[in-house]
Amino acid sequence: MIPVVDLILVRHAQCQAQVDAGLLGDHDSELTEVGHRQAVALAVALRESRFGQPGHIWSSPLVRALDTAIPTAQALGLPIHVHPELREAQPSRGLTGRGRRELSRRHDQLSFDPAVGDDGWEHGDASYEAMTARADRILMSARQDLGPGARVVLFTHGAFGGFLISAAVGIPPATPSWFVLDNASVSVLRLPEPGRPGFGMFPPHRAQILVVNEVEHLPGDLRKPDPLD
Repeated sequence: MIPVVDLILVRHAQCQAQVDAGLLGDHDSELTEVGHRQAVALAVALRESRFGQPGHIWSSPLVRALDTAIPTAQALGLPIHVHPELREAQPSRGLTGRGRRELSRRHDQLSFDPAVGDDGWEHGDASYEAMTARADRILMSARQDLGPGARVVLFTHGAFGGFLISAAVGIPPATPSWFVLDNASVSVLRLPEPGRPGFGMFPPHRAQILVVNEVEHLPGDLRKPDPLD
C-alpha cells in the first residue's frame, strides 16, 4: 500500500525570543546564529533522509520558520509554499505577519497562499478548537493537493506541531496532549489510504507515527531544548 502522504514536521530553529527575555513577546522573532547553523544541519539531514527525499516544502510565514526552511529548499532545489495555516498556535487576535513584499526579499523561490497579502496577513486564533480545526485543514490540504506517495516537509512551530500530531492521530481537542518538539527537530507522520481496514492485531488507524522530536542530525553543541518546554 502506497501512503497518501508522508508529513515531515520540522519545528523552526532557535530564535531570538527564546534566548532574550526582552523579546519574549515578539511573535515574529528572527533566528539566532545558533538557529541559522541548526537550519543548515537540518538541510543536510533532510537531503539524506532515511525516509526518502521530500518533494514539497510548505512553511509558516513567520520568519523563524521560513528562514529555517530556506537552506533545505536550496539543498533540495525546491520552492517553498508559504502557508499561513502553519503559523504558531497563538490565542491572541489582531496580530499581523509580514507580507509578500518583505518575505520575497528573503528567498526568490516562494509561492504564497492567497491569505498572505502584499503587506501582511492576520495572525492568531480565537480558541484551542480553532487551532485544532486549522491542523485538520492542513492534513486535508496535504491529502487533496499533493496526491498518493507525496512527501512534504512542514516547517512550523512547537505548539502548532503538537496540534498537527494530535489531529493526525485523532486526539480530541477536549483532551489535548503536549508533544515536546525541540528546535530544528524532525517528526514524521505517515497518513495511510483513507478507509484502510485493520488487519490482525492492528486496528484501522488515521496515521502512523514514525518519529517524534528527532534531533540526532544536530551536532551536540546545536541541541538546544527549548527552555519553555
